[in-house]
Amino acid sequence: MTETHMEFNCTTNPTAAEMFQYFEYNPGGLACVILATVITVIQTIVMIDGIVWITKNIPHSERASSMIWIYSLWPVMCIVSLFGIYLPKAALLSITAANLFLFPTIYNYLNLMVDYFGGEDAMIGKMKYFPVKYNRPPCGCCCSCCPEKCYSRVLKKKQYIRLEMLVMQIAVIRPAMLFLTQMFIIDGSFSTKAIFDPGLPGLWITIVTVVSTMTAMQVLGTIHHATKPRLENYSTVPKFLVVQFGLLITNLQPSIITFAIVAVPCANPFPYKARVEVWNCFLTIIWSLVFQPICFKFLRTLRGNILYIPPKLQAKRRSGGSAAAKSSAYDNDKQSQALTGLITKPSESQNMSPGVEVAREANEIIEEEEEEPDEETPLRRRRYSTGCVDEKMGRYGSVIEV
Repeated sequence: MTETHMEFNCTTNPTAAEMFQYFEYNPGGLACVILATVITVIQTIVMIDGIVWITKNIPHSERASSMIWIYSLWPVMCIVSLFGIYLPKAALLSITAANLFLFPTIYNYLNLMVDYFGGEDAMIGKMKYFPVKYNRPPCGCCCSCCPEKCYSRVLKKKQYIRLEMLVMQIAVIRPAMLFLTQMFIIDGSFSTKAIFDPGLPGLWITIVTVVSTMTAMQVLGTIHHATKPRLENYSTVPKFLVVQFGLLITNLQPSIITFAIVAVPCANPFPYKARVEVWNCFLTIIWSLVFQPICFKFLRTLRGNILYIPPKLQAKRRSGGSAAAKSSAYDNDKQSQALTGLITKPSESQNMSPGVEVAREANEIIEEEEEEPDEETPLRRRRYSTGCVDEKMGRYGSVIEV
């Protein structure tokens, strides 16, 4: 079996059958595979449960869709990473698959922030009173010593589109770099042992990947810090961390491992030629233990996602639904239903008890629809505002379809 070990001594990638045969002499590798499999199965069950819950309990279809993308990010990364562990020859392909799921998740995160404001126009109108500051980590901290006018700009529609493009550029550059990596591996000119050699493509691919990822992280962080004070009731910080660290782990972690593993001798549990990719897959699954509980707490809940539900709408759902629906999250999530001040006019918000004007306006809408029912418009498609209060602008917000 020593010869087989020499065959795996970071000079070739085994097939799945060869890898399982070698586990007799590699108990650490077997333990890693079992641990990764158990975690992935649990994450898959949690993902299915969360998707079903969000679909049933978040009435706004667009918001629910964006939340499902974010909630599913780490379980999907676990699933594709597990394939990379079981099939070392396809480990790089699993990283590509994780990136292909990450990019639409980032886009849906941006859409979710816009939806919380009530649309792009509402966001631009609100943000014009609060200049966007670009002196944010990880790359903009050095700008703090400059005059504020150098790193502070009022957000306009064209500027937001540019910021969005700077975030989504990684959706083009990263797959291109992974494609070139695979091409150079097939050609034999890509070497992880000579990663610092400027004459080889590995160094330049790594540099382009790092610059592209840091740019996306910088702009994503800038948008988050600019919108966070205006969306404090929506729990945007944990959602941002889930997406930001997904971007970091998926794109920068392989580069960090590539540089670090040069000084590490080839050894178990992954003595393969693609040990960088396999280690990346295994660590991604471990990282999911940190971030999926955050998703479970802040996405599988009404609190921070739906700020108000009209009482009459709750009664309609209870009367029209099954017995199980009567004990749904709409009835149990009392904290979400007690959040204050939505839709209330600034002049009245000082004197009214929390949620009074919200309930009044929502009930008026329901009564109007009951007086003039539209048979072609089912209850699911009725729309209610979930706006926020602003002292300068009056009210702004989104619309829930229920």
